[in-house]
Amino acid sequence: MKKSFLSILTAAFLLLGFVLPVHAEDSVTVSLSTDAENYKQIDTISITGTVLKGTKAGKGTNPTLQVKNSSGKTVETYQWKDDSIGVNGSISTTIKPKNYVDDTYTVRLSATGATAVSKTIVISGEEIPTTPKPDPTPTPDPGTTTPDPGTTTPDPGTTKPEPTPTPKPGDIIPKPPVNPTPPVEPSPVPNPTVKPYAPKVNTVTTVSTVITGTADAGTTVIISDRKNFRVWADANSSGVFSIELSEKLKAGTKLYATAKAGEIESDSTELVVLDATPPAAPSVNMVSDKDTKVMGSAKVGSTITIKAGNKTLATGTAANGLFSIKITSQKAGTILSITVKDAFGNISSPKKIIVLDKTAPKVLSISKVTDKVTSVTGTSEAGAKMTIKSGKKLLGSGTADKKGKFSIKIKLQKAGTVLAVTAADQAGNVSKSKTVKVLDKTAPKAPSVNAVKKTATKVTGTAEAGAKVYVKAGKKVIGSATVSKKGAYSVKIKKQKAGTKLAVYAKDQAGNIGKAKTVSVKK
Repeated sequence: MKKSFLSILTAAFLLLGFVLPVHAEDSVTVSLSTDAENYKQIDTISITGTVLKGTKAGKGTNPTLQVKNSSGKTVETYQWKDDSIGVNGSISTTIKPKNYVDDTYTVRLSATGATAVSKTIVISGEEIPTTPKPDPTPTPDPGTTTPDPGTTTPDPGTTKPEPTPTPKPGDIIPKPPVNPTPPVEPSPVPNPTVKPYAPKVNTVTTVSTVITGTADAGTTVIISDRKNFRVWADANSSGVFSIELSEKLKAGTKLYATAKAGEIESDSTELVVLDATPPAAPSVNMVSDKDTKVMGSAKVGSTITIKAGNKTLATGTAANGLFSIKITSQKAGTILSITVKDAFGNISSPKKIIVLDKTAPKVLSISKVTDKVTSVTGTSEAGAKMTIKSGKKLLGSGTADKKGKFSIKIKLQKAGTVLAVTAADQAGNVSKSKTVKVLDKTAPKAPSVNAVKKTATKVTGTAEAGAKVYVKAGKKVIGSATVSKKGAYSVKIKKQKAGTKLAVYAKDQAGNIGKAKTVSVKK
C-alpha cells in the first residue's frame, strides 16, 4: 500500500475520529483512530488517540489497547506508560499484522475510569499490486510516424499556435492535470528466499519490562513460550529489536525466539527467564541475651546471614524452609540484621530484631544495717529498681543511679531483723534477694540492783535478758553472771566491807555496754 494513500486515509480518519465529552473535572475520556479500515498483511497499522483526565493528560489511567479477532480472542495487547502519554493526552502506536490471519478485527482502547471505545478493521493476505515505473524510453503509439533523422524540425517560431476555442454555455471545462506525488520507495526488506540467522536475545529476568536483542535487519523477531505468551517486533536497519512487555514473566519460563523473513523462519533461540526478584525477608523468632542460636523460617534452600552492624556473626541454610543457626550470646539491645539469599544470588531486605534482656540484675553489695540507722545503701545494676522487705512487708524502694549506687530510707528496725533486698531491671527481670541482718548497736539499760550487805555473797537484780552483768569494786571486776530469759541475774561475790561502792553494769550479746548502777555495801 502506498504511503501517500495511507497519509490521506490517516488524515481523514483523524478528522472522523470521535472523542468522548468531558463531563467532570476528574472524568476520564478516551478516543481512538486508525489510519484505515482495510489492511493487507504487509501493511503497518497506525493507531492514534487521546486519554484525558478532565482536561489534562490521563496519567495513571493505564490506557490499554487490545486487538481481538472475530471469535473474540485477544491476539495483541499494548499498554502505554505514563511517560508515553503526551502533555495533551495524545497516544500512538503501530501494529504489524503480518502474522494475523485474514479476518475482521476489533481494536479496543480502554483506561481506568473511562468508557472503552472500539473500531473495526479488516485484514487480508492479498498482495497490493505495485504501480509500474514509467519506461525511460517510451514506445510510440501504433500509427504514429517516427520523424526521419534527416528531416528538419520546423522552427517553433514559424508555427502559429491553435486559437483556444471560446467555451459555449453548458460545456465542461476540464481542470488542468495535477502532477501526481512521486511514489515513496519502500524500506529495504530482507531477502525472503534466504533463511535468516537465529536472533540473539539479551538476558530476560522476572523484573524485565522489555526484551531486547539483535537479528537480521528487517526480519520480524517472534518470542513465545509456545503456549499462551507471544510477542514480536521488527529488527531495525541495525539489526536491533526491542519488545515491550505488558506484564512481567515468571522465573523458569522457557522462551523461544525466531526471526522471520517473509515465510522463511530461522532456527529458534532458547532462553529461560531468570529469577531477579529478591526473596521475602525471613521470619525470625525472638532472641535474648541468653540465647546462643537464631531460629526462624525462610525460602526453602536459601542462605541465611546474621549480622550485628557490619560484623557477620554466622550463616546457615533453610534446608526445608526452617533454620537454626548458632551464634555467641549477644548483649541486650544489640540489633541483629538477618537476610535471605536465594539460589540466583538475589538478597532480601534485612529483618532486624533487637536482642531482648532476659538476664536478671544482681544486688552487688549492701552496707551494714543497724538498729540505729534509717536508710539502706549499696550497689546494683544502673537504673535498677531496688526493693527492701522484712518478710512480706515492704519497707522501702528506690532506683540505682548511673553508677549503680542506691540509698533507700526505712524506719528503725529492731536488732536481729532480717532485711531482703532485690533489684528489677527495665526489662522486668528480678534478681535473687540479698539478705542482711539488722545489727544491735543499742547498749542495754543500767541493771536494777538489790541492796547488798557486808555479809552478802551475791549481788542480785534485773537487767536485759541474755546480757552479761558485771560487778566491779573500784577497777576490779569481782563477779559476773548472765541474765536469765526472765531478766533476773545473780552474781556471786566475796563479802565486801560496809561502805564499799559496787558498780553493776550489763553487756549485751552484740557487745554493747550499758551504763553502770552504783550501790554501797551496807552494814
